[in-house]
Amino acid sequence: MGASVATHGTAAGDTRRVAMEDYGVLEAEAQPIFERITRIASTALGMPITHVSFLDGEQQWIQAAVGLNTGPIPLKDTFCLHALEQDDLLEIADATEDGRFVQNPYVTGMPYIRFYAGAPLVTRDRVPFGTLCAIDSKPRVLSPAERQMMADLAALVMHQLELSRAALADSLTGSWNRRMLSRVFAAESMRSARSAETFAFAVIDLDHFKKLNDTHGHAAGDAVLVAFAETIRRILRPVDWLFRLGGEEFGLILAQCGAEQGARIVDRIREVVAADPAFAGVAPVTFSAGVSSSRDLSNGSGDRLEQVMQRADKALYAAKEGGRNRVVTSGLS
Repeated sequence: MGASVATHGTAAGDTRRVAMEDYGVLEAEAQPIFERITRIASTALGMPITHVSFLDGEQQWIQAAVGLNTGPIPLKDTFCLHALEQDDLLEIADATEDGRFVQNPYVTGMPYIRFYAGAPLVTRDRVPFGTLCAIDSKPRVLSPAERQMMADLAALVMHQLELSRAALADSLTGSWNRRMLSRVFAAESMRSARSAETFAFAVIDLDHFKKLNDTHGHAAGDAVLVAFAETIRRILRPVDWLFRLGGEEFGLILAQCGAEQGARIVDRIREVVAADPAFAGVAPVTFSAGVSSSRDLSNGSGDRLEQVMQRADKALYAAKEGGRNRVVTSGLS
């Protein structure tokens, strides 16, 4: 049985990249987890090389390793992409006898891979996006106990990542929190600088939410917030991000678009929400939103996230002053 999602192609690479950002696997905070696991795997299995790595659409990022010192590896040269195609461990007893790898530069040259075992790292959404690997320069075969150990260690990596991920999410709505917003904004800013593409940022505030809470109770208010977040997620594209900023206020990072295109996406959400006469089974719900763009950023040294949020907040204020239930963009788009 193959992996739950495709592992080859641009779409698969984009999906893995989003998962990598979701779990913050390239962040320094994740490093100690990976380093411990690779040390345990190397000692317990008697392997000269072990590593934890993640794959986007272009290369394999080795985040922690024993016995290996290398930068990113092109996907065409990696064993681990093949490991992602499996639900369980990929084991290659002798790479020189496997047609897929006999000409691989890491087989014909340093570190002269003969034995390879890779346990896929799979998200709770069934996206395979990384591996825990064990490598030797001589042929060998794992025992059943060793295979189970690798599977258990891979599960431990994901368990630790899930715990770290939970600290970045809002417990009520499942949206990301402000801490994650800072991370994603930094990543999108770097991507925008490389590609010359803009991204939009939106601040959304539910209209008259205090009155809804007072009239229908806090349980009903919570139900509205949960349903609101679910509605947004259904409409957003895979490259977009939803954050709960606090109370009834949400934020969106809308990739690869300016303020005007971002406003159209937000307005589509507004129309869906406003069309329901009893949203979440409670009452009619509307919201106001302000949208800004990374193009609005100055070239100064100030807090760039704060700049974008302030512009979106000003646009949100204009939406409220204009009668609510509307989306307003800031200056540049």
